[in-house]
Amino acid sequence: TAADLVDFLKAQLGGQTADRLGKAAGFTGGAARAAQAAWPIVLNALANKGHTEAGAAELLTRTRDLQRLTHPDGTLNTALLNDPAETARLEGQGRGLLAALFPNVEAVTGRFGSAVGGSGTSAGRLLALTAPLVLALVLSRTRAASLNAGDLSALLAEVRPLLPGVLPAGLTSLGALLVPAPQVE
Repeated sequence: TAADLVDFLKAQLGGQTADRLGKAAGFTGGAARAAQAAWPIVLNALANKGHTEAGAAELLTRTRDLQRLTHPDGTLNTALLNDPAETARLEGQGRGLLAALFPNVEAVTGRFGSAVGGSGTSAGRLLALTAPLVLALVLSRTRAASLNAGDLSALLAEVRPLLPGVLPAGLTSLGALLVPAPQVE
């Protein structure tokens, strides 16, 4: 269910993992809080991308590129965050993914950075590091449940209304980044 997916992501991307992600992105104070705010923004963008079956199918095609980010049981491979070369590779992968997810990456990173108390540069790095991890975790759950593109699209649609409730306290201004994709008929 959508609530199960959100709880899973919260557990996988919280605690020490959130702190390591935030610090890897250049946050000194509030590193974990910034990282805990990043994944709902990324998940919303994935929901926007996957709001159609075609968009969800496109997300599913990225599975092969992201398999190293999760263990066979579907949990996050956090050891990658200990390796500077892997962290740089992850960030590069994430920058490409962000460009595919957000029409204006700079506007998103600027607003995100202002809200969490970081520069646009550190906010951009954090979102870039987080994006492939969130997608890898979503796709690992998708594979485990044998979901097709239509199922994934439906799941992502159910996730979106839950996201404002998982933003860290005091960061409700980020709700402006949790908007649905414009519907084009």
